[in-house]
Amino acid sequence: MIKICGVIFGILAVLCVYLNFRVDALKAQNKRLITYNNALKINSERLVKNENEYRIQVKTLQEEIKKDESGFDWNYNLSRNPVRLRVSKECLSCD
Repeated sequence: MIKICGVIFGILAVLCVYLNFRVDALKAQNKRLITYNNALKINSERLVKNENEYRIQVKTLQEEIKKDESGFDWNYNLSRNPVRLRVSKECLSCD
């Protein structure tokens, strides 16, 4: 009877030690996840702020384009302009 109680006590002791290590590991993981969650919240707030600033800037630029009387076509696509392509190829500081 004493041997059976000793074996049960030994198994329970090993189980308690294992569960204690497991709880410590879960606490550490929880701390990392909380830190990561806080970083994501800060990033999200920053992105929302940047998006709002971007929308305000776009609205302001559109209003200035409407006021422009120079006759410049603001919707013209400059990406294939040969002058811009040549300048970008010869640009030494663009690398």
